[in-house]
Amino acid sequence: FVEKALTMIGGTDPWSENRRMELHGLAAEALDDRGDVEGSLSEYDQTVAIGSDLLSRGVLEDPEELITALVMKAGCESDLKRYEDSVRDLTAAVSIVEGMIENHMVSDKESLIALHHDLASELMKLGRTEEAEKHLIRAMEIGVAGFAGSVEMNVNKPSKDE
Repeated sequence: FVEKALTMIGGTDPWSENRRMELHGLAAEALDDRGDVEGSLSEYDQTVAIGSDLLSRGVLEDPEELITALVMKAGCESDLKRYEDSVRDLTAAVSIVEGMIENHMVSDKESLIALHHDLASELMKLGRTEEAEKHLIRAMEIGVAGFAGSVEMNVNKPSKDE
């Protein structure tokens, strides 16, 4: 199905490129479900390449598609013990999510915290403990800031009795 759809999308306009990226992502998921890690990685490579190009041109419709592809690609790379590649892709995902948060495109910081934890884990596999600690501290800072903000909102909230 996905192969047929890919052959049908012939345009190079942003809409077609966004659909092509989505289809490569679906192909990657299907291959991963079948246990074909190398095939999945190849499809994720294409998904990320297309998505990165669209992002750089400012025409990426759904940045979360690119983030998901980067994270899933990193997982495949980790399964294949390609930890440096995994670190590179997780770093790119962190960068995109941080940019989205800064630009108020997303408010949920939980995914950013999880990405920092995943990145720290991959860095530990490479023996890069100091870098891993920085990401764990950053995850903690984000979590504490979010917790402090929610506590402050609840403290300043009028009670039902008022």
